[in-house]
Amino acid sequence: MKKVLAALLILVMALSVTQFNSSIANPYIDTPAITITQPSPSFLTCYKNTSIPLTIEVRVLKTETPNIYIPQIKYILYSIDNNQNITLTTLNEGAKFYADSNTIGVTLNAKDTIENLTEGNHVLKAYSYDSNGQVLATEITFTVDSSYEFPTLLIISPQNETYSSKDVPLTFSINKEYRNAQYLIDEDFSSGKFITITGNTTLTNLSNGTHKILIKAVAIDNYHHNGTPIGQFTFFNINNTTANMNPVPSNTDEIIIIIIIGLLITTTALIIYRRKRTRLTQKEA
Repeated sequence: MKKVLAALLILVMALSVTQFNSSIANPYIDTPAITITQPSPSFLTCYKNTSIPLTIEVRVLKTETPNIYIPQIKYILYSIDNNQNITLTTLNEGAKFYADSNTIGVTLNAKDTIENLTEGNHVLKAYSYDSNGQVLATEITFTVDSSYEFPTLLIISPQNETYSSKDVPLTFSINKEYRNAQYLIDEDFSSGKFITITGNTTLTNLSNGTHKILIKAVAIDNYHHNGTPIGQFTFFNINNTTANMNPVPSNTDEIIIIIIIGLLITTTALIIYRRKRTRLTQKEA
């Protein structure tokens, strides 16, 4: 019985280790593989122009001696909406990567421009052929819409100027619906110390000197299922040291009253002085 329990315990431990190892993400990049990086399916799938750049990448291995690619990619071709294939034979070597701990891989890319696109949805298919006849394939969909407005965030206040108040409105506008609006002030943009807001607010009790602020949000866009990250930053200054130290009346009537009072005081002082002077002269006589 003890042997059976021990065997079961070993089996459970082995399965646990296997499950743990399988949950660890593979740090290396699979090869061979083909990817369309422009148009970008992970960033933007809608374009205003009827001509857009095209970049197709194929990941392969590369040996040092002799210096060859594995597999040997002969050419890449693509088609739009199942129309005639267009062949690309000029392949440029791009970024290197590790296919495993000892094997270097490289990215071969082919570029072109897709022209005369019509308004609406399109299907882009890409293929690569190697010397052994192996074919890699991929496809994406995108949209051409000349009326499309890219999501933008505009900081209305503060502007890049100097403010005399320590309290400054924080206002911004976004041309799309949005979520997760946050701002970061006087911190490194990589610090992550963002403050969540639901709309416009006020920055209070700001110290004198230069400040930097970043506002970011995620625009809700039908052409990007995860939303489109947008943001803007600006610099501004606070100079509150001289505010209200020597107030100057802004009302004209107040200025006139102050001048009259000053003249009355001066005139009264002169009269008193003359009277005293006359009395002293009379005594001496």
